Amino acid sequence: MEPVAVAVSGSSFYVADETHNVVRRVDADGSQVVVAGTGYGGILGDGGPATSASLSQPRGVAVDAAGNLLIADTGEARVRVVATTTGTFDGQAMATGDNYTIAGHQGPGANEPATAAFIEPESVAVDGAGNVLVGTSNSVDVVAASSVSFYGQAMTAGDIYTIAGGSAGVDLSTVSGVAVDGSGDVVFVGGGCVWVVAAAPGPLFGQEMSAGSVAPIGRSDSFPLDAGVAFDQTGNAVVADGSGDGVVEISRSSGAVVTVAVPEPPASPAMEDRPSQPSLRHRPAWPSTGPAT
Repeated sequence: MEPVAVAVSGSSFYVADETHNVVRRVDADGSQVVVAGTGYGGILGDGGPATSASLSQPRGVAVDAAGNLLIADTGEARVRVVATTTGTFDGQAMATGDNYTIAGHQGPGANEPATAAFIEPESVAVDGAGNVLVGTSNSVDVVAASSVSFYGQAMTAGDIYTIAGGSAGVDLSTVSGVAVDGSGDVVFVGGGCVWVVAAAPGPLFGQEMSAGSVAPIGRSDSFPLDAGVAFDQTGNAVVADGSGDGVVEISRSSGAVVTVAVPEPPASPAMEDRPSQPSLRHRPAWPSTGPAT
């Protein structure tokens, strides 16, 4: 298993195994089972059993409040859901254990039915209302779960909208991580910075925000492009900074940055554990290959 993303669900967690084109569930006893993908890259099997459907380089996973599994199927440019119960999700009738595309296909862009839009998903998250947040190669998009005004935009259930990057006025490179809290506020890493998208007007991370506004938070120097981000229980943003600072926390109230975990340098091997070097006095002679001329 070569995990690139993880999502917790009860006492189990789901792992996106990009190299092997599958998503696995790991249970509390350490046992694991493939819940989506066949191990072969592709798009076959959409609308049928998830374990008979092909995935291609899945890089993101999330689990909603009902236990449905969301997958950023990066190689096939779409977001899929594996239904935990028979019912309706984003306007589609779904059966337990089957997988369905809810965003991505082919098409010109956003503000249209999500399954007709072209996206390049890198990460995925879902809020308590069932809205699906997608971090793409240059934007953060939302697949609306209901027809409401959200992030300062009027949205229609099942359609996809850009809330940061892309046509939303913020220049981003790959969005490596995206997280959403109980209020609907979104944090993500893109273009070497950590950003917030406000769900409602008010103070947030030390600045006054309006609904749908996007702003960098924390420090001004660069975060690595593959940094991960999450919210803690009090709404602070927690960032895994692989560039050397370890794990940092950004205060929801003030925007102050505090290092909460510092990476330990790799231990040097003890002298007795280091491989011995051959003595020059005992170096084997090179075999003769005959005269040089």
